[in-house]
Amino acid sequence: MIQEVLNSKLSLRDERLDSLKFILILLVCFGHVFQINLSNYNEYSLAFYKLIYTIHVPLFAFLSGYFTNSDKNYRKSFVSLVGIIIWGNILWFICSGEKFTLRSFFTPQYHLWYIMALIWWRSVIYIISKEMDKKMILFLSFVASLAIAGLPNLGLLSIAITITFFPFFVLGNICRDSARFIDKWGGQNVLWGIVPFIIVFAVYYIFPMFGDVNHRGYEAGFLYQYVDRALFLIFATCLCFAFLVLYLKVKMPKVIASMGQNSLFYYFWHAYLRFICVYAYHCKWVELNMLTVWIMTLLILSVIYLCSKFRLAYILMNPLDRIRK
Repeated sequence: MIQEVLNSKLSLRDERLDSLKFILILLVCFGHVFQINLSNYNEYSLAFYKLIYTIHVPLFAFLSGYFTNSDKNYRKSFVSLVGIIIWGNILWFICSGEKFTLRSFFTPQYHLWYIMALIWWRSVIYIISKEMDKKMILFLSFVASLAIAGLPNLGLLSIAITITFFPFFVLGNICRDSARFIDKWGGQNVLWGIVPFIIVFAVYYIFPMFGDVNHRGYEAGFLYQYVDRALFLIFATCLCFAFLVLYLKVKMPKVIASMGQNSLFYYFWHAYLRFICVYAYHCKWVELNMLTVWIMTLLILSVIYLCSKFRLAYILMNPLDRIRK
């Protein structure tokens, strides 16, 4: 069942996109280790951090949409995903020591929001794509993402952040229907990939007030909230395609693709191994800088890679699914 959740068995599956999923997992893990203490970094590092956050989740949502068949009912796989969220929440409260409440139980914690969002996205696209053109869905999803920027945080069931990134899921689903989409973007001039990254990095460096990475509600002024969200939607859309232009020119080893196919396993466990890094930092065993963050990121993923060789690690990822069976 877990493998079914990880991969939709589609004829258009491309190993290059599986490899890309692992690269994005690497960036997600880097971002989560980096944010252990944001006060440790200079303005260049913080601008780079915001750049990473502007690309990795939107492109991950894009790939989820690309691999989603909007005509397929994913209800059976949702049962496993819900089990992962429930068990993941339990593990999170145990590891973090945060206070457990009924509301927090129904709010997927930390990284688990994406799994909840995947359930929402696939359910919505399956239902409304039968009644509405996907381009109209895309337009409305961008409007909704922008509109909620100024609203109170809707953390329950990850509603707010799900709406925030829904446009990228829809965009990926639309591109799925486009003939030779991957080859088309892989053949673009490399400058189309480099220039957008330079521009976005420069904006985040020169105007550090922009680039909220949480997307869970703002404490800033009302107008700023919408300006920041609008910039994010524009930047993230451009960077998704820019990243594809650059990435598709690189040939990745097959082992990276196989790890990418197992992306949910890496995504689930990295957040809990991150607690070791948090503990090491607070014990002053390690300092936070760009080098040590990359080292800890690679160590976390290496440990998960070794654990992926043992069936027990998959059982522990979702014991509720095993009990259900």
